[in-house]
Amino acid sequence: MRPIFAIYILLFTTTNLLAQGGILSKRVAFEYTNIRLKEALADLTERYQIPFSYSTEQVNVRQRITAKVVDAPLSTALDKLFENVNVGYMLVGNHIVLKNDPGKAIGRSKGSKQGNIKKRTPEPQPEQTVVLVKQEETTTEQQPQPPPQDSVLALQMPNVQPIRHDGDMHPFDETLLNFEKWRYQSDTWIRRPPNEKRIAQVSVLPFIGTNTRQSDDVTNNVSLNLLWGLNGGVDGMEVGVGLNMIRTDMKGFQVAGLGNKVGRNMTGTQRSRGSSKWQAAGAFNLSRGNTKFQVSGVFNSANDVEIGQFSILFNRSRGEMKGLQIGLINISDTVSGVPIGLINIVKRGYNKFEIYGSEILHGNFQLKLGANAFYNIFHVGARVPPGDGSYQWGLGYGIGTVTTLSPKSTLNWELMAIHISENETWTNTLNSIGQFRWLWNHQLGKSIGFFIGPTANVMISQLRNSETGEIRSPVVPYTLLDEDLNGKTNLKAWVGVNAGFRF
Repeated sequence: MRPIFAIYILLFTTTNLLAQGGILSKRVAFEYTNIRLKEALADLTERYQIPFSYSTEQVNVRQRITAKVVDAPLSTALDKLFENVNVGYMLVGNHIVLKNDPGKAIGRSKGSKQGNIKKRTPEPQPEQTVVLVKQEETTTEQQPQPPPQDSVLALQMPNVQPIRHDGDMHPFDETLLNFEKWRYQSDTWIRRPPNEKRIAQVSVLPFIGTNTRQSDDVTNNVSLNLLWGLNGGVDGMEVGVGLNMIRTDMKGFQVAGLGNKVGRNMTGTQRSRGSSKWQAAGAFNLSRGNTKFQVSGVFNSANDVEIGQFSILFNRSRGEMKGLQIGLINISDTVSGVPIGLINIVKRGYNKFEIYGSEILHGNFQLKLGANAFYNIFHVGARVPPGDGSYQWGLGYGIGTVTTLSPKSTLNWELMAIHISENETWTNTLNSIGQFRWLWNHQLGKSIGFFIGPTANVMISQLRNSETGEIRSPVVPYTLLDEDLNGKTNLKAWVGVNAGFRF
């Protein structure tokens, strides 16, 4: 038994070292500064023909990395690349398989399992007798083949019992034997994009139509759905009265009375071969890939958006919004276009908090959310009480845009509407200020700036003094214009100034 075991270990070790000596020993060089991990992987694949496989649902490839390697083996380069992210890797066939590694100590990459085996130095131990549990042999026909590029690869760890042995086992031997057991009992599932293409399908419900049970594996040029349609892909046009669902790519035009959903999981080299180009629906559009244009009655969701998203209620771009985003609430990761709505939230956009004073309201707090091209302003402020029991406070909303003058200087152009409540929790009578601001900001540090600038103010009020009957608010310091528009409404205008700190 012992000579056979020694030969087995030798063959296994040699096989794995030869595999590592292939792709993992390939010498590479790169320098990435604050770019997304998926961009780095795509670059390595393009320049060195390195096939990566992973699931975007398990591995966050949108996180940003910074790494530099000069003429080093791929194994060393990958350890450096994943040094500061919770991502590990291993070699399966000729593919580098990435996996989420939440327990990884950031800054100390684990690297591949093969790498750990290769680097471990065995310590001399007394000879022990080892009894192996016989494993089922796998025939040549049953051996899993390396997955093709751009396929979905899922690896499942089997729930296996530990190897039984008598006495102590050398750590290096135990690692090799357990890895070999995992290697032969792990299940590799490969799902390829649908290859079959047909001119058209007509369906009533999923799998009830001209494509029957093959509905989710066929790409159609034209798809017509009555209640709920299901396709493997569409390269042309899809029209549905109710709901349209596509398992992979949508290329062309898609319209539905209720909603559209496109679900493309991109793995491998991350070079997208297809995306949704145009979607329209009465209620919603959902795309797990990129899209050119979406319009719906309720909400839209996609990754990168090239032209725009339009809905009454909600738009979401999980990637970059390159075009126009119009809705009540707009959310995106980054913006090179323009989001227009009541609330615009851009993760990597123009997000500021301000504390400032003015001649109208002495203390003010503002939150600005959106992009440089367009952002929303949410405002609350109050005057210092004069001590006679009276008080005034304001609640406002506005929009603005910012112009960059230099790395430390910007100009803000803003329009505001502020409702003034006087001596009560909320004044229901018209008593509001319209304001145009022109503000210059200078950055004092990385996270703080000082701003100052003039304001043009107009106040329209129907609030009368109960004692004098005069329409006049104490928040107006002086007037350049004071006109009674009719017997109930007064208009006042003046020029003021705002100054404060921006965070």
